[in-house]
Amino acid sequence: MPISKRRRKSRGYNQSEKLSEGCLRFIRAQGIDATSINLLNKTHHKRSQVEFGPFDRWTNPKGSIGIRKEVKQRISENALLVLIDDTVTTGSTLIHASKIIRDHFPSHPLLILSLALEV
Repeated sequence: MPISKRRRKSRGYNQSEKLSEGCLRFIRAQGIDATSINLLNKTHHKRSQVEFGPFDRWTNPKGSIGIRKEVKQRISENALLVLIDDTVTTGSTLIHASKIIRDHFPSHPLLILSLALEV
């Protein structure tokens, strides 16, 4: 899941990228040829979802996530796409991101992974 440049600078890393790196190491250790590509980008900074209640979280991520056009062509026709997020609360960010992926890659299988579910 992409984060804004501002958030990456303040945090120093993207936690979803770290999870992706760990998943990729595990997959490759199983003998599977896999590549990690940051397909999504944050089009502009928005307030963190943590600051919103459950209902407001559905509208906050709209328009803030896009496809990185420069890497879109690198996705093969038979690729399994994996969307990774660190924590799912309401699922709104994952739903918005998966819709964007579906719009660009309607025939590709899409797997969604998350480390934690906040209840």
